[in-house]
Amino acid sequence: MLTLTLSLVVPAPATPAEDPPNIILILADDLGWTDVSGGRMNLGHGSDFYETPHLDRLAAEGMAFPHAYAAGANCSPTRAALMSGQYAPRTGVYTVGSLDRTGRGPEPPLRGIATRPDLSAETVTMAERLQGRGYATCHIGKYHVGGQKGTRGTTPSEQGFDENFGGGPAGHAGRSFADASGRFGPRVGPELDAFARPGTHLTDAVTDAAIDFMGRHADRPFFVQLAHYAVHTPIRGQGRPDLVARFRSRGAPASEHRDADYAALVAGIDESLGRVRRFLSETRDGRGRRLSARTLIIVTSDNGGLTGPAGVTANTPLKGQKGEYHEGGIRVPLVFWYPARIPAGGICHEPVTTVDLLPTVLGVAGIAAATDEVIDGSDLAPLLRDPTATLGRDGIFWHFPGYLRQSGRDARPVSIIRRGRWKLVYRYEETRCALFDLRADPGEATDRADDEPAVTTSLRTRLAAWLDDVGGLPPVHRDSGRPAAGP
Repeated sequence: MLTLTLSLVVPAPATPAEDPPNIILILADDLGWTDVSGGRMNLGHGSDFYETPHLDRLAAEGMAFPHAYAAGANCSPTRAALMSGQYAPRTGVYTVGSLDRTGRGPEPPLRGIATRPDLSAETVTMAERLQGRGYATCHIGKYHVGGQKGTRGTTPSEQGFDENFGGGPAGHAGRSFADASGRFGPRVGPELDAFARPGTHLTDAVTDAAIDFMGRHADRPFFVQLAHYAVHTPIRGQGRPDLVARFRSRGAPASEHRDADYAALVAGIDESLGRVRRFLSETRDGRGRRLSARTLIIVTSDNGGLTGPAGVTANTPLKGQKGEYHEGGIRVPLVFWYPARIPAGGICHEPVTTVDLLPTVLGVAGIAAATDEVIDGSDLAPLLRDPTATLGRDGIFWHFPGYLRQSGRDARPVSIIRRGRWKLVYRYEETRCALFDLRADPGEATDRADDEPAVTTSLRTRLAAWLDDVGGLPPVHRDSGRPAAGP
């Protein structure tokens, strides 16, 4: 019985003919849905100012998902979902900091519940599963779901990564350049300083570390989680000078995308992708195979763009921004590239989310989950083979039982289901649902709940069942402490 159980969790090592592919998961920080220049990932709403030619090419050669979502509206919940394949009610990671950030003015009627700062040490992560399959595993860049004060066993090296360059508890780097001594500072793990000299840009160092690791492990399957610090704030003065100069020399664009520093940070991420792809195409393993022929690349973001007083980008035509559960806060770019298995040029309109990445990666690597494991996501393999396919699930979900009312943001307690063209939002303060037709109204301007009672009732029922299944606790009344009514 023990042998059978282990075989379900960790398949036997592959023979040389069955080597699983290398996997590179590139996670941008705060990169919005319209922050890329191509239109394949955002229904034709590419930026007319920012430039991402390498990412646009990747999308043209792979599969783009214009209805892709982050599992959270800010950093930590999405990263926890990525590593675990589980929604926030299971990980307990709902937001960065407190769920009761109510801002100035009168206190709202409800109070947010407690949230975890880190992914639990007991969680079996994507990296641990790949490590058990024989992968060399490496995290590079921002981590932000491990190592917080008071938590144990949650650092990258304790959660399945053989090597870690820079990953720690900090939510942002503070500055993008190495100082005069060639160090990035206390918010960036010191391991990344090995790839710095005075003035080195953080994005370039992250890329150097990734290429170094892949070069040292070219003869075995590797998993690289390349988590950029860009384009998180601060923005002013943080772009690489040559890139900033290039964008400042251009004329004013027609859109709201016009900040040269931000454009330079976006371009740096894109250059990084180009360097990684060039390395893969020029490097062979011990059997003479190009690494590019057996590598899966996934590129996405942890949440939407920041547009308020602290931000400089725009998410038009979407409503909202990072921290909010409007489309602008959670819809993100997503592309898969793997020439050996994914047909080029596909655009899949099925709604997908961060929790889907773990089961998809495990499937590509040939790892079968144990029957008693809880994984909320779906393997996207059917969509990667045929972009017109569907997954046949109830929907994708969010649960945010608290407040984030700061810096121009106004996130209040909600639970959400997206199914097909419809997005239903249950608002705990009002104990009512709003319904949006995202096909006709991506800006969420018109509430259709009264016009579509059957759709509203169906989605509300599915949302309530999901909350019951995952144990999603509601916010509580501030005066009495009683749980608020759910959908």
